Amino acid sequence: MICSRKHGFLFVKTRKTASTSTEMALTTVCGPQDIVTPISPEDEIQRLALGQRPANYSDEPLRERIVDLAAHTRNAKILRQVRKMLGPQMRFFNHMKAERIKQRLPETLWNSVYRFSIERHPYEKVVSQSYYMKGAMGRKLADRSISDVIESVIERQSYLNYPLYTIDGKLAVHKVLRYERLHEELNALLADLGVPEVSKLQKAKSGFRKKRTPAADLLSPEQKKAIQQGAAFEFELMGYAH
Repeated sequence: MICSRKHGFLFVKTRKTASTSTEMALTTVCGPQDIVTPISPEDEIQRLALGQRPANYSDEPLRERIVDLAAHTRNAKILRQVRKMLGPQMRFFNHMKAERIKQRLPETLWNSVYRFSIERHPYEKVVSQSYYMKGAMGRKLADRSISDVIESVIERQSYLNYPLYTIDGKLAVHKVLRYERLHEELNALLADLGVPEVSKLQKAKSGFRKKRTPAADLLSPEQKKAIQQGAAFEFELMGYAH
């Protein structure tokens, strides 16, 4: 999640939509008073290499400073341990629902910023998240087939993004960018806001899905039906084909 007072925009971060890569890019145009939330230790170190860091996400500046010093060790394990030791203590965090963001921002700021998010075809999100889980969790899921993991993701509905960018079932953002045309749509939006164009997006959390077989070819008819029911709002909003 990023809220830029400098440029007047609010980015609501979603899952499996290149949102971390987008967050890294947006950080490069942020000012010193903007809210930039932390990301995973590995991604944080990658962002630091770009000369950028999280800021103004906590009510405790000292905590932010200590975490920043840990990040500068360029050691993800140390950064993770320091974060755990200090506890969450974050007023704003990365995958934060729009409803909570609205509650915690000044009303005038919420009403004045251009709010946007990113969405992706639900089939692709399910498969992407499944491969990520199987790769990231290593031994815990080593004995489970990718099909089993897909079933788990569908059942838990952890792939759904619309709860993040809606409030009471209604859109809480002005625009939802398409993952499929993300770089083009992002820069068009930034241009409209008078914000400098961002360069090619950095790859974050990639490499877990080695085979790029279309998700529709990997899912069973029953799995597709379950996704269509769970993600009905997203299919209708974005006009995605079943």
